[in-house]
Amino acid sequence: ASLTGASLTSSGVVTATASSGVATFAGLKLTGAVNNYTLVFTTTGGVSQTSQPISLTVGAATTVVFTGGSTTMPNDQVLTVQPIVEIRDVSGNVVTTSNTLVTLTASGTVIGGTVSMNAVAGVADFVGKGVKLTGSTGSKTITATITSPSTLTGTMTVAVTYGTATKLAVSAATVSATNHVIFSAQPTDRKSTRLN
Repeated sequence: ASLTGASLTSSGVVTATASSGVATFAGLKLTGAVNNYTLVFTTTGGVSQTSQPISLTVGAATTVVFTGGSTTMPNDQVLTVQPIVEIRDVSGNVVTTSNTLVTLTASGTVIGGTVSMNAVAGVADFVGKGVKLTGSTGSKTITATITSPSTLTGTMTVAVTYGTATKLAVSAATVSATNHVIFSAQPTDRKSTRLN
């Protein structure tokens, strides 16, 4: 038996020896993109027969994948492109039957906004949820997690840059002075962004 566009596998082999004119297969499975497929059965003599169409549907969730989201963003600013998370099966098909809860967390920074939502037809679209990262600058990781039917995670990386200045800090200022004498320690100031 053979087909085009998907993988046909078996716990044994994809051949069977006919007995009294009947070849019985066991353990066959289809792996591939959601679509309609037909099996082609061919004898050693070259006689072929095509099966009725087989509708291949999505399998169980095996991966969580980010398909959208800003990869660079100023500190404490809502991501211009909010995260989009897909729940996929072993062949990369979106598991359209899934409405499981998707939760976002972050490492090395504080994540804000609405960070949990149920997937709709296998997709959690955080557009309008105000997801942002607040903390030090640098490369940060956002993780999407589902716990049903099993615990699966996916990650994306965001480079956090300096945000808008929110305060002015003064340092190295003198604590005493002599009349008409230049300060022994001159003041310096710097702008800083919000850090949680």
